[in-house]
Formats: sequence, structure tokens, C-alpha cells
Amino acid sequence: MGEFRYLLDVKELEQTDETGELWQRVLRLLDSDRLKKLEKYTQKNARALCAGAGLLLQWAFCAYESEGWRKPGQKEGEAERAPIRLELFRPEELLDQIDGKEDFEIVREENGKPAIKGNPFYFNISHSGKYVFCAVSESEIGADIQEQKKENGDNTGKKELRLAERFFAEQEFRELKKYGKEAEAIKKFYYLWTRKEAVGKLHGDGLMKWIGRNMQNGLSEEGKRYLWEEYEMENYLIAVCRFFEGSKA
Repeated sequence: MGEFRYLLDVKELEQTDETGELWQRVLRLLDSDRLKKLEKYTQKNARALCAGAGLLLQWAFCAYESEGWRKPGQKEGEAERAPIRLELFRPEELLDQIDGKEDFEIVREENGKPAIKGNPFYFNISHSGKYVFCAVSESEIGADIQEQKKENGDNTGKKELRLAERFFAEQEFRELKKYGKEAEAIKKFYYLWTRKEAVGKLHGDGLMKWIGRNMQNGLSEEGKRYLWEEYEMENYLIAVCRFFEGSKA
């Protein structure tokens, strides 16, 4: 098995009539858990992101079932780790490659974290703006994507600094202030925020437990070590967090 990172641009889905062929093809692939979630949303962007998340999970499950994420001829346990890379898709690209709906059931672990019943692999999904991000792993994983928003053209970072002063670790706030109230401060804020979200999702206990922790030092104060990945594209930041081998939740 390996580590896989998928990014889906849902703009095309958002702009499509839900009675049209594209939407109907997506709906036919969604698992029952995702269809229930979809009923809760009315805004086009939220519905597109929700449906896109289900489509990405179907894609990941389909790839696993068809290939096992091993090279042809390799036996189980002998597969080389695939290099981690971020793959960007559009909805139609995935639909054209998914050969039928995979039958799986989403269950909730004790901490409420979603998992696939039978656990063939671990996954974590996040969405923001026009993108859905899905991280697939052979071990527990947490992921977050955040769009760096500028309200009314504001690029001063005042809002981000106020949030950081109120919620972040003191060391983090001091570091943010060094950048001044400009674009670099905003970027650093979102860099820390995505890390906090990702580690909260890794543990399954949510953002609030981790929002005041210092994300600049590897979180080694509790004896736990983490493997981090960060991706940046356009005005989006992505953070992925896994336990370092030997560390436990």
C-alpha cells in the first residue's frame, strides 16, 4: 500500500445544473452516508464540496480495490512505498475512470472520526473554497485545506492577528507579529491554522484541543512525534499529519 493525496476542483460541479448529466453521474456513485450529508446543504458551493468529497472517496476506494496500490506481480507486503504526490482532478476526469460504485460503509469510531467499515485504508477529507482534499494512508491520518481569504480586499492581517492573540500559543503570536500586518503574516497564520486542524483530525478530538498548542516545534512536549506534509497552490494551504512510527495517539 502507499500514501496518496487527491485534490478535486469542484467549480465545474458547482456551476452545473443538478438535474444535468454530470451531477446525476456523481450522485449515483455516492455512498449512503454522503447522500445523507448532502441533504443538509442548500448552497451550491457547499453541495458541490460535499458531493466532491464523496466522489474522491469513491475514487480512492476504486483504486484500492482494482490495484491494491501495488505494482503488478508484487505480493502483499512487498510493495514499495509510492512517492507522495498531490494529484489534481476535475469531476469528469474521475467519473471517466471509476468503473461502477464501490460498496462500502462509513462508520464512526469512538471519538466520532469517520472510517470505512473493515478499514481497508485510512482517509481524511477536508474542503475549502473550490477544492476538496483527500489524504489516503496505511495508518491514521489528519488533513486540512484552507483558502486564504481577503475580506473586501483587506490584506493587512489584522483579523488573523486578533485571532492568533486570542487563541494561539504565545510563541506563535510573537512569531506572527514579526511579519507585520501584511501578506506574510496572513500566510503564516494559515500555515499554523491548517496544522492545528490536521492534528486535531488525526487524533479525532477536533481543533479546540489543539488551537492553543505551539505548532512550530513538532509537538514533542507530550512525547509524540509527527510526520508533516505541507502543500501550497494559488491562495490555498494544505497540511497533512501522521504519527511518526513508534508514536501513539
